[in-house]
Amino acid sequence: MYKKLTAAVRAILIVTLLLAMTVCTGALADSYDGETMRLLHYEGSVEIFDPAGTSRFVLENVRFASGEVMQTGAESTASVSLDDTKIVTL
Repeated sequence: MYKKLTAAVRAILIVTLLLAMTVCTGALADSYDGETMRLLHYEGSVEIFDPAGTSRFVLENVRFASGEVMQTGAESTASVSLDDTKIVTL
């Protein structure tokens, strides 16, 4: 009986942790909005695609808009400025 109770408590803790992570991730995601996004620095393979899927020219300090997609290679990094107040590194 003790083993069944321990397994139930573990399951409840795991579900609670997953729910807390989901809520926290959603709250953090809302804070990373930006109107003027700029590629500050990149290393390796980085591509930017417009909404139609066409690849854009990539260079440091280039601006890109909402709806465009940035893709980095497996061993690549890209630092992006959001509204000149936040920096995200991928």
